[in-house]
Amino acid sequence: MDPTLSQKIQELSSKYEIPEAMLRGAIELEKDKVVLKNRRLAPKLLDMVERYALLYPGVTSQEEE
Repeated sequence: MDPTLSQKIQELSSKYEIPEAMLRGAIELEKDKVVLKNRRLAPKLLDMVERYALLYPGVTSQEEE
């Protein structure tokens, strides 16, 4: 873990009298939530790209160069 993050966890632990392990566990749970949301979002993004490609078939990023 990043040394700066470890210091911040220690500070928060002392300030709010929360065990460091609990804070670290909460951080891990939040990471898992973000990864799960990204996995759910990816198919939606692909669908949006496909729709855009169907609506604007002649438009590509290479034409802009």
